[in-house]
Amino acid sequence: MTIHELKETTNIADVVGHYLHLKPNAAEFIATCPFHDDKKPSLTVVPKKGIFKCHACGEGGDAFDFVQKYTGSTLPESIEIVKEITGNKTYHVEQKPKEIITPDASASQPFTTDAPTVYHYSDTVKVTRDENKKIRPYTFSGGQWISKAPTNPPPYIVGNGPMILVEGEKTADAVAALGYTGVTWMGGTNRWSKTDLSFLTDDVLFWPDNDEPGRKCMEAIAEHYNIAPRWVPAPQNAPKGWDAADGDTDGLIEQAERKNALNFVPVGYSKNGMQLAYYFYIIDKNQVTAYTNAHLTKSTLRELHSDLSYWSAKFPHKNGVDVDAAVAHLINLCTRVGLFDADKIRNRGAWMDAGRVVVHTGQKLIVDGVQKTIGAFDTEYIYERRKSINFKLNEPISADQGTQFVDALRLYNWERAENAELLAGWCFVAPICGALNWRPHIWVSGSSGVGKTKLMKDTVWQLLEDIAITPEGESTEAGIRQTLDGEALPVLFDEVEADTREAQQRMDGILNLMRSASSGKSGQIMKGGATHAAKSFRIRSCFAFSSIVYQATKKADRSRITVLGLTKNSNHDQQRARWDEYNKTITSLINDKFIAGFRSRAVQLLPTTIEAAATFSEVVGVVLSDRRLGDQIGTMMAGCWMLQNDFAPTKDEAEQYIAARNLYDDDNDEMDDELQLLRFIMQQSVQVETDYARTAMTIGELIYFATQAHGMTPSVHTSQMVLGRCGIAVQHDEVYIANSSHYLTKVLSDSQWSKNHHKILRRINGAQPIAPYRFTQGNRSRATAIPLNKIL
Repeated sequence: MTIHELKETTNIADVVGHYLHLKPNAAEFIATCPFHDDKKPSLTVVPKKGIFKCHACGEGGDAFDFVQKYTGSTLPESIEIVKEITGNKTYHVEQKPKEIITPDASASQPFTTDAPTVYHYSDTVKVTRDENKKIRPYTFSGGQWISKAPTNPPPYIVGNGPMILVEGEKTADAVAALGYTGVTWMGGTNRWSKTDLSFLTDDVLFWPDNDEPGRKCMEAIAEHYNIAPRWVPAPQNAPKGWDAADGDTDGLIEQAERKNALNFVPVGYSKNGMQLAYYFYIIDKNQVTAYTNAHLTKSTLRELHSDLSYWSAKFPHKNGVDVDAAVAHLINLCTRVGLFDADKIRNRGAWMDAGRVVVHTGQKLIVDGVQKTIGAFDTEYIYERRKSINFKLNEPISADQGTQFVDALRLYNWERAENAELLAGWCFVAPICGALNWRPHIWVSGSSGVGKTKLMKDTVWQLLEDIAITPEGESTEAGIRQTLDGEALPVLFDEVEADTREAQQRMDGILNLMRSASSGKSGQIMKGGATHAAKSFRIRSCFAFSSIVYQATKKADRSRITVLGLTKNSNHDQQRARWDEYNKTITSLINDKFIAGFRSRAVQLLPTTIEAAATFSEVVGVVLSDRRLGDQIGTMMAGCWMLQNDFAPTKDEAEQYIAARNLYDDDNDEMDDELQLLRFIMQQSVQVETDYARTAMTIGELIYFATQAHGMTPSVHTSQMVLGRCGIAVQHDEVYIANSSHYLTKVLSDSQWSKNHHKILRRINGAQPIAPYRFTQGNRSRATAIPLNKIL
């Protein structure tokens, strides 16, 4: 077979297509010309005629001409290359080719050229560059090195460090010299598709030559592998074709890393009302943000990544960014993560995190005593950036100083001596409430003149005010809940007298919020909105209230709030002397250093305090025969113990400690709801006309007057008549209470018994339903009969 016969049997499209990406165009093919700066496909390949032609630069010829021009080979070498490409094994070159050196493939320099630079792609693939900048590929095949590129050449990878994709081996070496890993491919901008670059990730930087073909080539690579390219810019006023090997690269990579750094992390999705919400952690803001599908717009893309070129490169569109494709990508990222867990968010306060003690101060974290930025902490949780709180940590106070503090509180005139220890313990655990398994709450109560306000302001608020939420006046449950929003900070109320119906309703809502905070594993509060989108909250705060009257009436509240009662000392001189001593001690003890040391002791001993709380809770629960009271009282007793000791107690030590104290309190007796309801009704006041005057009496008093003849006023008849108007009647040894009564409906309307009060009353021992009874003319109703001895 002659060379002419080989030429006639060779499909030039196979040869050119080995190097370039060909696109069909009728019976021909077109491609971007590699022989000039081609901005559009100008090269035409005509298989029928066996020729190629560039209509822009004029290059053309047959298959052998193309190989010679593209690879820089001689004619005999191009014939060998065409033969290898076409698989024609019967061809023999008519003229003797230039001798090819065939050393062992493992040799470091298998070529004899004029001082070439050798780029090692692999043991069997090399590329040389001579002094005239002529590039030549070599492949070890059939026991010898031949001047040809493999069909699918491997990537050229050199250096050690973050990966940067560049054009050309010389540029890759220059990048490696800067401390990075340079990556490129063989054959120029039109040959990238022959090399498997699937190992590239979103972490790679793209550094094309400073020209249009280089940029377009790398855009094609990024699109093919679904990578959002992060570009390294050329220096200002850099000439066309400039690359990293030309120098002047100072700061370019760092600039690119800052500009192109991903600014968001997908953290999952959840159903929000009737639609899904997608959650992202915004890195530069350290915040989690949720977007519904309707909110995922071009503006959202800018918030997630401020440089729109990031999006336009990853999702190109004739108008800039294919927003629909970008949104679909974001939704897919969140879907892969799975359901969003709101419990992973941790805001200001103290926490336990995989055995580490973490204090979140808003702008920074203190992890086991070491300060860290929020983004630099390796954790499964999300610590959001918030307004800074003054949670300073320094040298912890000593156990002796803790004892001084407890002794100072004992100088107050408490209803029970143990109240001083419970208050001290609460103050100690309140700053670390986020990490507690049970969060206790207190209510300091006492009449005017017992020093209640001074105690709260000069001691409790001094220790905690700057790291606490301090609602005042018209504060509502919703306002407090939304202010906390994942915080683990104490909540301090002062003078919370509920002297109006509206104030009582606000307080009921706040107490409901407090109740949900008690348990470390308490359920979420779920709130709906006008848009049918629900939001969940988890409260992790210790609450402290103070007022003249203790206002929690529900059974569930009384085991979660410990009433710390203050009383007057009948010996005024003695009381004044004790107050003077207290003021002197507290003034000398509590200063900025003590406050920081007080919190530092709580943080430093947090794991030990949790251990102590578990022991005390078990012991107190047995003593009071109530597990919930055990958790409540035991946690505060643990706080008081850890103020004065550097170790957790054994069970025996805790039992001895508790045995020396009287923790039984009538205020902790849980009256059943039905008895509380009955007492509430009996205490309601009504106006009664007597022979002498118009006066107010309670329902209970009228029932007493209606039970027997006596010389007092009102008479039995008057008492029964007034009671009947209220839907109440006395019959022998029972009291009837109407199921339906305008009076009872009115007085119970703002209470927890506003619905179905008769069903609650029937829980009373001996109570039973009765047939319709006429209480007064026109007032006939079914009723509940309650034994008289349950009332009188």
